[in-house]
Amino acid sequence: MAPSSYNPSAPSEQLVPLPNALQIELSSGISLQPPLTRRGTGPGLIVFLPPEHAASEAAALDPPPVLKWAEEGFAVASITAPNASPESLNIAINGLLALPELDTRDKFALVVYEAAVLPIILSLISNDNRLVCLVIYGHPLPVDPAPPVPTLVFLPKDTDTAFGPNLTICKLDTSSPSFAFPQATDFNSSAASIAHSKAAAFIKKYLGVFDLEAIWEEHCYFEFEVRSVAQTMGTMVAEPYVNHVPTLTGGIGRKQLTAFYRDHFIFSNPADTALQTISRTVGSDRVVDEFIFHCTHDKQIDWLLPGVPPTGKKLAIPMLGVINIRGDRLYHEHIWWDQGTCLLQAGIIPTHVPFEGKTLRLPISGAESAQLLADERSVPANEMLGSKQLDRRNMNAAKLNLVLTTTIAPTNAHMPIQYYIPNLLELFSEYRKPLNPVFETADSRFQLWIDSADFLSKQHRQVWKKAELPLLAARIFPRADVQQLQTALEYLAMFLILEQLTDSPASSETAKKWGAVYLDALRPEAPVAAAEQGPAAAVLQRLRSSIISAVDPPYRAAYLQSNENLVEGIIQEALDREQPEKVSSIVTYLATRRKTIGSLPFHRLHLWIAGLQGLVYPPNLLAMVEEALNLAAVSNDLYSYRKEYREDGASHNFVTVAMRDSSTGLQNGDSAIPAAIEFTVNWLKDAHARLEQLKNSLLAHAEIDAYIEGMLDCVVGNIEWSVACKRYGLFEDEVALQSGLIEI
Repeated sequence: MAPSSYNPSAPSEQLVPLPNALQIELSSGISLQPPLTRRGTGPGLIVFLPPEHAASEAAALDPPPVLKWAEEGFAVASITAPNASPESLNIAINGLLALPELDTRDKFALVVYEAAVLPIILSLISNDNRLVCLVIYGHPLPVDPAPPVPTLVFLPKDTDTAFGPNLTICKLDTSSPSFAFPQATDFNSSAASIAHSKAAAFIKKYLGVFDLEAIWEEHCYFEFEVRSVAQTMGTMVAEPYVNHVPTLTGGIGRKQLTAFYRDHFIFSNPADTALQTISRTVGSDRVVDEFIFHCTHDKQIDWLLPGVPPTGKKLAIPMLGVINIRGDRLYHEHIWWDQGTCLLQAGIIPTHVPFEGKTLRLPISGAESAQLLADERSVPANEMLGSKQLDRRNMNAAKLNLVLTTTIAPTNAHMPIQYYIPNLLELFSEYRKPLNPVFETADSRFQLWIDSADFLSKQHRQVWKKAELPLLAARIFPRADVQQLQTALEYLAMFLILEQLTDSPASSETAKKWGAVYLDALRPEAPVAAAEQGPAAAVLQRLRSSIISAVDPPYRAAYLQSNENLVEGIIQEALDREQPEKVSSIVTYLATRRKTIGSLPFHRLHLWIAGLQGLVYPPNLLAMVEEALNLAAVSNDLYSYRKEYREDGASHNFVTVAMRDSSTGLQNGDSAIPAAIEFTVNWLKDAHARLEQLKNSLLAHAEIDAYIEGMLDCVVGNIEWSVACKRYGLFEDEVALQSGLIEI
């Protein structure tokens, strides 16, 4: 198995020696450089050099021409002006022939960097058929005679020159004939690179070439499979470089690149990293690869997403690599990709942004871009061409799949998150009713009661005011009279007291203790033990007295039973909260959450308010009750998610459980929140569809219809309260509700 971290003592990290053949002095101004490749052998090249240039102060990565050609795999004989003569050529050729590393002994190429020797060179070529091709840097040939062998000439772009047989002219964006010498003041890196590539390709046509594809494959093998810094660097020239253009990462020179591979690349790649080749073009000195980089972002990938903590997302990033190979070793890698799709797939930029008062869809794509590269028919074309700016009031039509904002935070910092909730009330538009007309009366009475409640601390009093219980009661019971609404409010007050008692501190033992006190306070007999539990228990008893006297006897038993169901759920939920990671099924979670949402007691109060005594529940009506409880519970979790996330990470919430549930296909972690929210919204839509189907399957019956109406009032009222209440503080106004944008 490939290592996951750098170990300098590992056998795979032992230093791979660079080719280090030394130059041999043949005569004054004539020297011999054996090939500087791993193979160590190659054909012969004779280079004619000018005298020394004025040195530049800037350090260049390029080696001087002799070493550069040796790195290409040639045995290089160099002759420095003014030593060009038949005698010096013979010394050079004989020196090459005596070299054990020379593998082609019947033909040689010539490269000329000095104009003064051109007439002599042309004469020498004419008299020696072993000289098969000629490359000239920076100087035009005489018009006559035409070169006797194929000749490539590099000239500054403004040079006038004649064309002729055996002659290829390449004009470069440079004004000096010294552009190819890295030590010269006139050195031009771009022109030198282009010229060298063309010259190498030209010479290799006549002297032979390495298998560049095999060299590139070997490099990738050490880089991604063996994961060895030393062996990867062993496939590269003495001073290579790598540029990852979108993120400006990589390394220039052996020392810097080794550190980059060691600290930020080879061991930063996730364990499941894979390269999928789409196309490959092999030239004379480079390989151009189209490929897809696959991985799971389960660790920080410094070179791809620098500074971005792991998101757990699957990534499929289309990439392009331009790989320059010198001899049998890599000189450089230029790697490109669309950082937009990378950021989108990682879940750290939105698909839509505010723009001039509207919302603009960003012209970026996710994993579809990789699908399209792999199969040109896999994704419909031109869908972005129809993108328009959206008015905030029409955001629902966009079906946004919002993701994390572009704010990048350190690993240990909180990352702002955006997600989208459509207006769920549109699903229930036919069931919505005006606010209960006695709301203001009930609200003013309740506020006075809160202000006078001595058992509430200042902090708890603010919590109660933000809960806006009168609004919830008025929405759930739109037709209740003042007394009935007051009774519903007293139940809600008891429920909120129970919630606060079981949260301070939150534990299963606390839930059992205060659950028993709560049920004691609701039973017809008034146990002395409840009064001994403190002020809150005493308040529960006082509220219970009002409820018991208000709810007619035929309905009390069902109401008490529904509250026993509630307490049972609260105790189970407390147990679940102690080990939240074990709650990894939305089915199991909902079995408890249907109890703790507290809607079933509302249903029983509705029976009392509507006078529905002795109602018989057919199976489909019971199924409707379950779906209605699901809708109330999950919609409440959806709207309370931000509040819970800020308090405790929302460890026990439908959205979080959905991320833990393997059947949903969701990832876990903050980056998966927008997708989990979208899953939750779709789940609610499906539950609504099931509810409607069950409703339509029931035969018309006055009492059943009245019960269904109250059940739907409970669902719709809960959503209306959730989107408006200060407790969750999600939407300031109707425009904000229609936009649906939430930020944590």
